[in-house]
Amino acid sequence: MKKYFALKLGLFLILIAFGLSVKAQNNCTVKLDSAKELFSSGQIEEIPSLLDSCLLNGFSKDEQIQAHLLLIQVYLFDSNRDKAEEVMTRFLHLFPNYKVQPNDPAELVELYKSFMIQPTWGLGITSSINMSQVSVLQYFSTENLNSLSSKYLPNGIGFAAGLHLNKYFRGNLWLSADILYGTSNFKRTDQLGGGNEELSYSEKTGWFSVPLYLNYCIGKGRLAPYLFAGGEFGYLFVDKTYILRQNLINNAISDVVQKTTDNRKNRESINSWAIGGVGLRYKALGGYFDFALGYKYCLMPFVKKGNRYSNNDALYYYQYIDDDFKINRISCSIGYAKLFYKTKKRNVDNAQNIR
Repeated sequence: MKKYFALKLGLFLILIAFGLSVKAQNNCTVKLDSAKELFSSGQIEEIPSLLDSCLLNGFSKDEQIQAHLLLIQVYLFDSNRDKAEEVMTRFLHLFPNYKVQPNDPAELVELYKSFMIQPTWGLGITSSINMSQVSVLQYFSTENLNSLSSKYLPNGIGFAAGLHLNKYFRGNLWLSADILYGTSNFKRTDQLGGGNEELSYSEKTGWFSVPLYLNYCIGKGRLAPYLFAGGEFGYLFVDKTYILRQNLINNAISDVVQKTTDNRKNRESINSWAIGGVGLRYKALGGYFDFALGYKYCLMPFVKKGNRYSNNDALYYYQYIDDDFKINRISCSIGYAKLFYKTKKRNVDNAQNIR
C-alpha cells in the first residue's frame, strides 16, 4: 500500500513539474512576442529586462536564437556597442554554427563578421575493424628450410574501440590522439613429414594502444576527404596461441592433439607502428563523423628471440618454432568527435577583408 502511494505521489510530482515547465515556456514565448512588438514600435528600453529571465532557461532553441539576435539589435540601436559584443559572444558560444541570414540587419551582420569562431578541441569515440598481415623477417623450422611451406593468413577480424581526441590548429589541420583497446588475429600453417602431417598455429592478441597522428583536410564543405599519418604505441596484455598437429593418412585425419597456451612470455610486450591512410569527415550534430581506411606498419619484431627454443612442448611435440615476424594491419574505422569552439574578436584589418 505504501509503495502504491509513493508511486502515485511520484507521478503526481512529475506531472506538476512538467506542467510548470510548459507554463514557463509559454510565458517566455509571450515575452518574446511582446519584445518584438516593442522593438517594432521603437520602445527598446524594457526589452533587456523582459528577455533576461528567459535567456538561460525558458526559450526553445529557435526562440533562444531569436531572443539573442533581438537583444543584439537593441544594444546596437541604443549605440551600446560593448553590450552588443557581450551578447554576441554569448550567442556564438551557444550557437557556433549560426550563419547570417539574408534578412539579418546590416549592423548585426557587421558585428557578426567582426568575430572569429574556430574549433579548438574535439572529443568523442572511435571504433575499427582490422585484418592482420604478418611480415616474416626470418624463417625457422624443424623441417628443411629449402622446402618450407609456411603460410601466414588473417584469422578473422580484429577490432578496436576507445576515446578520440582532436586538437585543431586551423580549419584543415588537426592532431588526433586515441586511447584504444584492440585485438588482432593471425594463423600459420605448415606441412610436416613430407606432407604426411599438417601443423596449424593461430594466435589471438589483445592490446592497449595510443595512436597519435596528424590530419590534413584536402577540401572544404560539410563532406571532405583528408589524409593522416603518424605513429602508434601499444602494450600487449593478452596473447593466446592454439596449436593443432594432424596426421594425414589416405586423406583422413587421425591422432589429433591440440594445446592452448598463454604466450606473452615469448612476445615483446611493447611495440610500435607507423600509420597512414585516407578518410572522409562529415560535419553534423555539432561535430565531425570520421570514416577512415588506414595501414599500420609494425616497426619492431613481435617475437622475443631469446625465448625461441624455450617452449619444449612446441618444439618437440608439435615441431613448431617461432619465425621472426612483425604484425601489420589494414584497418577501417568510424568515429565521432563533438566540437568545442573558441570565439574571439578579429583584428580590424581581417574584419574589413571579410566584408
